[in-house]
Amino acid sequence: MPTTPSRFEGFFSPRSPLDFIGFALLTQTLTWFTDGKPIGFVLVMLFAIGWWLLNRYRDRQLAKSTRLVIHKEAPRPASGLVLLLSPYDPKKPELKTPKVLNPLIDRLLQPAVEQADFEAINLFGSNLRPQIEAVNYHWQQGVLQEIWLIASETYPGGRGSEDAAEILERYLRWQYDDREALPERYRQIKIHRQGLVVKDYDYRGLWQLGEQIFRQSAYKDEAIAVDVTGGTKMMSVAIAMACIPPNRRMQYMDAQRDWQGNPIAQGELTPVAIDIDPILYLPD
Repeated sequence: MPTTPSRFEGFFSPRSPLDFIGFALLTQTLTWFTDGKPIGFVLVMLFAIGWWLLNRYRDRQLAKSTRLVIHKEAPRPASGLVLLLSPYDPKKPELKTPKVLNPLIDRLLQPAVEQADFEAINLFGSNLRPQIEAVNYHWQQGVLQEIWLIASETYPGGRGSEDAAEILERYLRWQYDDREALPERYRQIKIHRQGLVVKDYDYRGLWQLGEQIFRQSAYKDEAIAVDVTGGTKMMSVAIAMACIPPNRRMQYMDAQRDWQGNPIAQGELTPVAIDIDPILYLPD
């Protein structure tokens, strides 16, 4: 099992009231034993040897972690999936003008919708394709039950991703909800979007959102996968901060690339697990 880092060092360089208490008690104890008594020097030597052995053990454990070889592996099936969203980008130049795109989006958000409406905004070639493929991967595993869509706030003079969240939610409900052709267990995937909007630079707020999802969901931490592919770079960093505690899982959608390293427009997208536990937490 992973273990949390030791706070032993805090007794020698206190950074909190608890560390300071430990530092004071340790200092006082050594003072008592070394106050002109020969046994005190023996105890100091034993303490120094024990400290040296502890550091040696930790150095060996750290050396093991540095020899860790990373392979691309598919994520384990998740019951919950967290997705980050950037402002909607249809990729096609003719759709980038709001005068052209907005009426098509308004049509898409009507109760009756068809696949042609999604194709009209180039949804399957847009920057939402990685999120669509991520949902499809976990849905095919047969355990996906909830999805959280985290968007950036739209503010005066800026452009958020709330519209992208609305588009993606519309597609997911059309694709996966209440479809008679689907087995009963697939018909009601819960999609959360309300209250999951932060400023794109507010990494503290997004970290708190991530913590809230992990703490308030009905699943164990390892049953939730956080996809860091979408969103801004700041959003990806912030949500990764929420995944530092042991057993929290991340993934990204690996794009097929050309010889110059650029993503191929309609190339294959493959989910790849990001496992940081063996790196951050040394085994017992």
